[in-house]
Amino acid sequence: MQLNWKIPAIALMVLIAGCSKDKEIMSDELKIEDLEVGEGAEVKQYDIVNVNYTGSLTNGNVFDSSLNPGRSPFR
Repeated sequence: MQLNWKIPAIALMVLIAGCSKDKEIMSDELKIEDLEVGEGAEVKQYDIVNVNYTGSLTNGNVFDSSLNPGRSPFR
């Protein structure tokens, strides 16, 4: 499926964007919002992270998630 690499890439962009309490709008299509701000160390350049992601449409339909059985976080 050609969409598989895009979801983790978007999730990684969200992670790299930093922790802001406000909603950030990058364009008409991409909206970044921290739903839960962590208390751990901030990710720095060259750090390796594991990212769980869930891709959903505006109507709530989930089309992909690393939390599904047999899936793993994006690294």
